[in-house]
Amino acid sequence: ETNGILEAENEVEIVARTAGPIVALNVEEGTYVREGELLAQLDGRELLADLEISKVALLEVERAYARARVSREADLISEEVYDQALARFESAQAQLARSKVLLAYTKIEAPFNGVIVERHVKHAESVSPNQQLFRISTLDPLLCPIQVPEKELPYLSVRQPGYVTVEAWPEERFDAEVLRVSPVVDATNGTVKVTLKVSIKGRLRPGMFASVFLRTDTHVDALVIPRVALALDSLGDSVFVV
Repeated sequence: ETNGILEAENEVEIVARTAGPIVALNVEEGTYVREGELLAQLDGRELLADLEISKVALLEVERAYARARVSREADLISEEVYDQALARFESAQAQLARSKVLLAYTKIEAPFNGVIVERHVKHAESVSPNQQLFRISTLDPLLCPIQVPEKELPYLSVRQPGYVTVEAWPEERFDAEVLRVSPVVDATNGTVKVTLKVSIKGRLRPGMFASVFLRTDTHVDALVIPRVALALDSLGDSVFVV
């Protein structure tokens, strides 16, 4: 028996990759979203214009490169002139690709399936690069990392069953199992980090304080007595029987 704090397996801050005002805000806190779903849209008109300029520039240098290639095959221009035309063509291609990437950054999409747990921005707000927009989290299942004494290592294994209880529902057990056991022992306190996967049953939330119970051994048909019936002292141990 030990204690732990429930946490999400995946939780990230979604930040802006480019600047601009928000023209569409599609989600609120608590909204479940799927990977790739559009969360917000930034004004991309200026970037769209840059994209069209890049397309025109690429078309122009592509034609010039085609003429240079024909001329070079006919040995009408030098290798240096041909290389310059090729370099301008490849540079224009790269500029077009960059314009497409920047325009794609105006679409703020969910990186994975999860729930929006925080929304940091408002509609029409102008954002800057690396500004936090949303925090998204996976809420099912939850993880519960605990510290187990080193001496318990022989009794720990992956998929080992257990359960947790929380103050909000003290009479209910939430199934859990060991997801992973750290391969190292913390030398400062002699414990091993053990991470459990917990079934939330639609009730548990990240940040909850949980009491964790792991089944380390099973004794069939064992004699069980109340702890208060034991009298332990230096002269001998006794059991009171009524």
